[in-house]
Amino acid sequence: MTQQSGPVWRKSSVSVGYDSCIEVSEGPCRVLIRDTKWRSSPNRSIPQPVISIEPAAWGDFLGHVARGATEIVVPGLRVQPGPAGSVQFRATTSAATLDFNADEWRAFVLGVDEFGGTVSAGPLSLCA
Repeated sequence: MTQQSGPVWRKSSVSVGYDSCIEVSEGPCRVLIRDTKWRSSPNRSIPQPVISIEPAAWGDFLGHVARGATEIVVPGLRVQPGPAGSVQFRATTSAATLDFNADEWRAFVLGVDEFGGTVSAGPLSLCA
């Protein structure tokens, strides 16, 4: 059996077939969030912005999304609504910022219940 190295990224099944969406890697120590639009961006010479938060904050975030919130603050992440249904994800611990249009956000919201099930707290020694 081959072990995969690096994060395993996934998106809402509602986003399947679209090139731009919110992509998430859920792990026992960190949850990573990125924007798939970056892969086709002319700015690829700079590192891809990724927001990293703790699994407990991710669970809180998902709860807010499921309740219909669009302005959300959890440890490590601030989400603010923008024009025409867009949202901006801003890391509170780094300079990372991710902008999602209304369709990207809607697809994530519609598939929000697909996330969170794979996150479990790992031993503290593994998360140091």
